[in-house]
Amino acid sequence: MKPRKLITEGCRSLGKLFSPAPAGADKALEAIWPDSGGGCLLDRGTDWLDAQVDLSIIIPCYNNAPYLKACMDSVLGQETSYSFEAVVVDDGSTDETPAILAPYREDPRVKLLRQENKGHSGARNAGLSLCRGRYILFHDSDDTLLPGSIDALLRCAFENNADIALGGYVRKDPSGNITPGKAFPAGAVTDRETVPGMTCGKAFRRSLWGNLQFPTGYWYEDSVISQILLPMAKRIYAIDTPVFAYLLNPQGVSAASQGRPKALESLYITRRLLKERAAFGLNYDADAYTHFLHMVLLTYHRTRLLGKNVPYGVYLCQRQLQKQYFSGLTAHRYASLAQALEKGKFRRYLWLCETLWLRNRMGG
Repeated sequence: MKPRKLITEGCRSLGKLFSPAPAGADKALEAIWPDSGGGCLLDRGTDWLDAQVDLSIIIPCYNNAPYLKACMDSVLGQETSYSFEAVVVDDGSTDETPAILAPYREDPRVKLLRQENKGHSGARNAGLSLCRGRYILFHDSDDTLLPGSIDALLRCAFENNADIALGGYVRKDPSGNITPGKAFPAGAVTDRETVPGMTCGKAFRRSLWGNLQFPTGYWYEDSVISQILLPMAKRIYAIDTPVFAYLLNPQGVSAASQGRPKALESLYITRRLLKERAAFGLNYDADAYTHFLHMVLLTYHRTRLLGKNVPYGVYLCQRQLQKQYFSGLTAHRYASLAQALEKGKFRRYLWLCETLWLRNRMGG
């Protein structure tokens, strides 16, 4: 739907489906798609903190057989003086994944687990329960780890006593063509909003996950990285070389979620993680406010195709979250969007969600 038409239809429909109260919006949205996900808080116990190798690489697998061998070989073919293990979780694949993985059982660096399908969160959480690395790297089974990545990331991590060491990526299409992706300047990261929320490409200190898991039952489980884990990290360092090739997958969640009711989970997971920040000792400060407003934009674009009433319901819920957690704070970025929410200007909110997102995509 075009922005102008969306604004007209949305304003015309106020009150038809949603009451003006956020509670009414919550109820109406959950009638479209229920919030049935779980939280990210988990006590793993002190024994879990004991490490045995320098790095654990957690690889969740689900029906990615065409890419899996290249993925595994890119990990196990790394030349490094550091010790590492590959924790591979077959999340109930129904293709040739088990047969492809079988020969790797002979490699002492590999731990293989097959479980019934629990989704990306469930597979990663299973890997976390098994891994024994001082640092933890998540790697998707359709991506490839670039040569020298382990050495570069761990050298950065250990030399800087980093909580997170991260590198960039290149993009790879299904035909194998490589194009530039994301790059970072080497050194300490001071602006965390410049760090993508994607899970891969980052070596995390083990202790960061001592009371943390991926939220279960949601799409967009990577939200826990930017909303909880990055704020917990005190020392974040980057290297200026790419560490993995990211497959441009037309079947991925970002593409598959467009126009589907389950896309409302972008709102639900934001709401859940905002609530759980306090359990990790995190403040509702200016940085958190900036990221919340970024999520407002992202959630709008994930849910805007769900019908003319949905954007207004999402807007009401976002207003409630703003009031609950960030009342009285000044937004240093997205200030106009913050004001539109605070003052209840729905038309301006819609216009800003369109224009600010386009500006972000164009690097403005």
